[in-house]
Parts: sequence; structure tokens; C-alpha cells
Amino acid sequence: MAIRVYHAINPTWGHGTHPTFPHEFAHVATVDVRDDLHYEVYRLTNSIDCGWWENDGVTAHTEASTFREVNGIRGTRSTSVGDLIILSDGRVLRCARAGWDDITEVVTSYWITEIEDHIRSEVSVAMAAHDS
Repeated sequence: MAIRVYHAINPTWGHGTHPTFPHEFAHVATVDVRDDLHYEVYRLTNSIDCGWWENDGVTAHTEASTFREVNGIRGTRSTSVGDLIILSDGRVLRCARAGWDDITEVVTSYWITEIEDHIRSEVSVAMAAHDS
């Protein structure tokens, strides 16, 4: 099992409006831990003794837009408030000041609205083409 880690491209650190997923996030890592141990993702994606991308069980996605090269080393910030993880069972959790908040329902509602808007747009285009 693996947990996907997404960092906000322009983080708000829990202040103001949260960034919108998926448009305002970058998939920075996949962490090889079970869903019931999701709290370990925070420790594993924080630079404590080394850059977090060097930790065992972490696959860094260095092509993500949030990675930068400094002095020949490609890295990025640590996981912080407002960042997201997606568990292998599909639940979406947001890093809170203490622990993780389950925002699966919020994200799912957003995706459903996006899909509905896309379908409405496609149907409108098809109907206009049919009528002409």
C-alpha cells in the first residue's frame, strides 16, 4: 500500500482559503506505509536528519513543480499545514495544526461539480452542433 503526498503550490499554512485540489497542488511523493499508519507520512516527509526525499519508504517525485535545485541539490519544503495525502483506500486527508482532517467529502463534492460542469459544457456543444 502507498499513500500519495500533495503539497500546495502556494501554501496558506492554514490561514485564509485553502488551495483547490487538484489544480493548486503538486504530487511530491509516494510513501510506502499502510493507511492505518498515515500519521507517519508527516514525519517521513519532513526534513529532520536529512532531506525527507532521502527517507526509506519515500519515493520523491522530483519532477513536481514545487521541487527546486539549490547548490546542485534538488529538493522541496517539508509537508505542512494545508498539504494533502490520499490514502490507498481513496480517503483524502489535509494536514492540520495537530493531526489530519478527513476532507474526502469536500473533495468528492468538488470533483462531482467539476464533472457535472464538464458534461453540461460538452452536451451544450453537441446540441449546438446538432442544431446547426
